[in-house]
Amino acid sequence: KLHMNRLYRPKEIEGLEVIICLVLDIMQLMLSDVE
Repeated sequence: KLHMNRLYRPKEIEGLEVIICLVLDIMQLMLSDVE
């Protein structure tokens, strides 16, 4: 189970990073539109 978790964690982390980047980009667009 430990080995499986180690294999899956990097993929999940990369997915979260991509989602976070997309959210930050959307927030910046929202703020720029409001201004």
